[in-house]
Amino acid sequence: MPTAPAAAGLRRVPLVSAPVGVYVRVDHPLASRGQLGWRDLETWPIVAMRSGTVLWEMLHRHVARPDIVVEAMSARTVKVMVGEGAGLGILARFDTSADIHDLAWLPLRDGQPVTLCLSQRQDSQPSRAALIVRRLVQAKAGELSGHMT
Repeated sequence: MPTAPAAAGLRRVPLVSAPVGVYVRVDHPLASRGQLGWRDLETWPIVAMRSGTVLWEMLHRHVARPDIVVEAMSARTVKVMVGEGAGLGILARFDTSADIHDLAWLPLRDGQPVTLCLSQRQDSQPSRAALIVRRLVQAKAGELSGHMT
């Protein structure tokens, strides 16, 4: 479960997990495959999330020298650039841009899911308001990942 380590005195509360995969244009040679592996990405241009993100770290851990052509600030930008033919997009399966058409998502068979977490102090109980916010965030995250939590 790739997540940032919790700071001392904090605990992570998992909200939702989503598999990691590759977005390609439907006319891309890889689009007809049911799934991909990290090694399949070594010879293709890649549209990645920016340095410092979990997905950027994951890509660099599994692909020795990825050919990154664009480092994006958002998943939407990754999908737009893939749609424009810039390369393959590495993202977790959260549907945040349903208006971008003609893309296929292929799961990475050797990829670990990404987990969204809330951090809270270990020595305290969340307030009623915090519990309500947690439920709302979980519901929205479940919506975006295509399943309810």
